[in-house]
Amino acid sequence: MQKSKKLRQKNLSHISSSHVPSHRPFLLFSLAAVVSVSMYIILINNSTSFHVQASRPYLFGTLETDSTKAAEEHAAGVQIAMQTIAWNSYERSDGIFDEAYMAEIKSQIKMDLTAGMKVVISPAIHYPPHWVMNLPGARYINQYNARAPFTWAGHFEEPNFIFSQSVRDRVAQFETHVMKQLASDPAIGLKNIWGVRYVNGSLGETLYPPADDQQRHPNSYWAYDTNAQGQGTDRPATILANPFPGWKPGNTLYHDQPFSTAQVQQWYNWYLNAHIDFVNWHTRLYRDKNGINYQGYLLLQTPGFGARAFEVKASVTSYLDGSQDLNATVARAAVWHKLFPALTNRTNVVAYVSSMADGSGIPPDNVCKRGDVLVNYQTDPQVNNWSATRYITGLADKYKMMKSGENPGRDDPSQEGGAAYGLSMLQSTASQMQSCGFQSMFWAHDSDLYDNASGVTLQDYASIITQYNKTR
Repeated sequence: MQKSKKLRQKNLSHISSSHVPSHRPFLLFSLAAVVSVSMYIILINNSTSFHVQASRPYLFGTLETDSTKAAEEHAAGVQIAMQTIAWNSYERSDGIFDEAYMAEIKSQIKMDLTAGMKVVISPAIHYPPHWVMNLPGARYINQYNARAPFTWAGHFEEPNFIFSQSVRDRVAQFETHVMKQLASDPAIGLKNIWGVRYVNGSLGETLYPPADDQQRHPNSYWAYDTNAQGQGTDRPATILANPFPGWKPGNTLYHDQPFSTAQVQQWYNWYLNAHIDFVNWHTRLYRDKNGINYQGYLLLQTPGFGARAFEVKASVTSYLDGSQDLNATVARAAVWHKLFPALTNRTNVVAYVSSMADGSGIPPDNVCKRGDVLVNYQTDPQVNNWSATRYITGLADKYKMMKSGENPGRDDPSQEGGAAYGLSMLQSTASQMQSCGFQSMFWAHDSDLYDNASGVTLQDYASIITQYNKTR
């Protein structure tokens, strides 16, 4: 699976400190003692999973694992293999599946299992068959009446998972069939699927399509298809009606009447919550005991630290005109501090940082610290300096979620001018994994360990695995 462009941001905020007056020392001392004890208790409670994980070896994996090398990699300490199941390769016609393709996938999984690997699969619904795009409302439309651009990885169209129930129904059809095929194979079964990288948006990650529609519109909001605008009949029932159909970002009037920033906030909440609705729908699809009934790990892919609270607020104040969304994260609904608490089922849902060691933060790639879980993401400016890994980890700890992640791929466009792919990225990824209490990390990609050009070999990865599991 190729990687999508990561969401980076430059920090423009500074941390300020306040001075505590010296009068009433006894009262302040007593209050400080109570607060200190309370904070210590909270830290212990919120760090339980970290300490439990710390008693076990870290799990290291690769993306797009070559099953013919699984035994060699397992001997080197790699413990997790990942296999993609492409929608366009498996379901070539609506409801018609290529079981010869599935037989190949099963063979690869069995080779991984025989080698001693844990297996993660990725049902790649972001690689849609052509017929999917002909379903009602299957294409995203922005406020300029433009379709979402083809993806840079694979040149696929973006299916409208958010506002088209017909698309969701076909997603359920595909993924249910995949999981039942694996469950029915006695050599595999769901018990041998350690995790699922489930796709919740653009190019596999929890995002709307890019804000740049490649038609000279850099501030696209993808909620202008007929269903999103209340003119169609296929909007998922769990998504509320558009509160202001026809309103467009940047407009200060609605039906010739002044449009307040409170109304802009209401519209944006609807836009953001529509995407979160798909994530919750998708989780229910896998957990349904009368359906797929998969209770293993679901890897929720979030790149970068997305739009921070001050950016969302400033964007709303400017009527979402793009002037305060310089990294195009507000338009893509990459608002992680709103997403995590809105997840209706977090059991075995893993906060998966798909941009570890991406050079974000001040200083770059800063690691997690004790007490991060206590920070108020809405008001504390220090989070603006955190790396993507640290930012998402703090949220995961707040909501008692396990954590994992991967580095940006070598061919990722966001690497232009960003963190350099190579040994330093490998070391930084492992360092963040350790400081943030991750259960695992994945190297992107398996083939890069063998091409003699990436600067990272299987032997390098084996050395990192040995180094970090010795210290655990």
